[in-house]
Amino acid sequence: MQSLIRPAVLALFMALAATPGFGQQETSWQQRAPHELEKLFAALASGNTETIERHLAAEFQIVRSNGATFDKASYLQRSIPVIKNTPRFRNLKVTGQADIRVLTFNLEVNETIEGHTVENLAPQLIVFRDLGDRWVVVASANLAKLSQ
Repeated sequence: MQSLIRPAVLALFMALAATPGFGQQETSWQQRAPHELEKLFAALASGNTETIERHLAAEFQIVRSNGATFDKASYLQRSIPVIKNTPRFRNLKVTGQADIRVLTFNLEVNETIEGHTVENLAPQLIVFRDLGDRWVVVASANLAKLSQ
């Protein structure tokens, strides 16, 4: 019995010692996330499809509050928002695993989508893949209501 206790205590100690690294990693993601969001929204505000495309993963999909869904090609062809001011990201939360970063936040922005005014401060979810030098959007859920 005594011979089992020492390895168990050592394993527990190692597991607890590894935990701060994960917390530091999450702190790093939390600090980097606003910068990545700013780059993404600057690209969107440019309206330039080539600039925007660089920020989207090949498998990109988005869903909107009205149920509309777009893959990368259809989004770039017809559903890029028109952003009229610098957005702010409220209540930003970041989680992740391996190279995936999941961000939830409320978006404060003056924008239109397909000619409709977008509700301000609505919940958003964006899933990024961390490529090291930049993050690309894999999936997005924009829960802002669109005006009629």
